[in-house]
Amino acid sequence: MVADVVIEEISYAAVNAAREIFDTTLGSGYVERSGFVRLITSRHGVALRATDTNGSTVGVVAGECLDLDALVRSVPEDQAQAVRVALGTSCAEPVGLVRSVAVRPDVQHHGIGTQLVSAAITALRQRGANTLVSLGWADDRGCHIAGVLLALAFQQRGVFDDFWFADSHQRGYRCPSCGGPCRCQAHLFVGSIPAALDQLPVASMRIEGSRARR
Repeated sequence: MVADVVIEEISYAAVNAAREIFDTTLGSGYVERSGFVRLITSRHGVALRATDTNGSTVGVVAGECLDLDALVRSVPEDQAQAVRVALGTSCAEPVGLVRSVAVRPDVQHHGIGTQLVSAAITALRQRGANTLVSLGWADDRGCHIAGVLLALAFQQRGVFDDFWFADSHQRGYRCPSCGGPCRCQAHLFVGSIPAALDQLPVASMRIEGSRARR
């Protein structure tokens, strides 16, 4: 059964609740507060949350519209060249990067992740994205976001072992699956805006609380 949620832009007041879900699901400290706040204030950033009927935050997604060089700089330094090679020359800029998706553990597997990613794609398109990219975390249970992205017409372009190992060691965050430093894989997915839009549920085309960005 698909959860009844509202997708809305994240305000400053909701930052702590959003980061708590990121910390629980992706690892404490993986999504830094300063970087997340930057996405809220930037006209190129996307920061959305799903709220339940009580107004509680049950899921979050972060993304950004940027050029290919900036995208490559955003991944762990020791993985940048491998990601650039895997992306090749077919990514039309600007690129819409779906950075991080997290759903509160007690409400997972009810379509909230799909609704969040769908809304993020809509927002990234509004910010000018021509290509969509996402790096999915994968542990011994598989790539957690793969089903959502493949259903939205993304294609897998690469698999990277120990993707966050050096980064998690340097920054001190712990993986919720393997501890730290993180030895999990990353799976690279690339999608086109037209193909993804063809798969979007109609509800995702409207995001509550839209506001002008500087």
